[in-house]
Amino acid sequence: MTPNPLTDSICYTIAFTLRSGSNLLCDYLSENGLGQPSEYFQYPFGVANRGWYDHLQVPVDDFPLYMRTLLKKQVQNGIFGTKLTWDHKNALIAEIQNYDQSVVDIQDIFPDNKFIYVFRKDKISQVVSLWRAAQTNSWTSIDQCKSVQLQYDFFQLLSHFQSILVEDYLWNDYFNQRNEPVKRVAYEDFIAQPRETIRDLDQYILQKASPMQLADVKIPDRLKVQRDEFSIEVKKRFLEDLSHIGDKEHWKTREVELSKWIAFFTQAGWK
Repeated sequence: MTPNPLTDSICYTIAFTLRSGSNLLCDYLSENGLGQPSEYFQYPFGVANRGWYDHLQVPVDDFPLYMRTLLKKQVQNGIFGTKLTWDHKNALIAEIQNYDQSVVDIQDIFPDNKFIYVFRKDKISQVVSLWRAAQTNSWTSIDQCKSVQLQYDFFQLLSHFQSILVEDYLWNDYFNQRNEPVKRVAYEDFIAQPRETIRDLDQYILQKASPMQLADVKIPDRLKVQRDEFSIEVKKRFLEDLSHIGDKEHWKTREVELSKWIAFFTQAGWK
């Protein structure tokens, strides 16, 4: 691959788990001139992120050109921002190693990269949000929702719960093992104090001696909260089921599903 065009840019990476408010945070950062962070590295490359290849007018089978063009054109005010789930990180590194074996971590791709970790304290609400988004393909309030009659499914929800907890563990272990500097942003705190959050991130990203004024923080209104009464009801029911694990009477109407779940983890697995 040709030399990285980001040499003179400030770089940051938003590490996140699904449905933790990362899209909203990206919207706020872009609105306030702090790069144009987005999910550039969904894979398979040229397929899942085809929209970005088209936007940058790059052939879908030319990953090196995609990287060079992306790192040149998506810089704003001398800042390049991106966001990555755990698997996106690994897929990106593996793809770049096809061209440059010296790359072993994110810091080898984005010089002097600063990590921001956005997470959600209320993991159950996050699970419900992920469950709905996965079925409707509506990941933000501006996405066209696929027409689906949602049916409560404890085992689907539990699977999403496990994936969120695993990825949350992996990111935290990653930061701890590497002693990576990271700015942690809880979704709930961000929603409660958006101006303070962006002020703090502005100072963190740009390493400013003094923070920006709260009155100068711009508040975009493009994305809306998707949570509704149905989400609240599903959360309540999921918590009720979780609290009754092991109670045979509670599960007797779902014995078949429960036995399949138990058998998967205790006996045959994928066999």
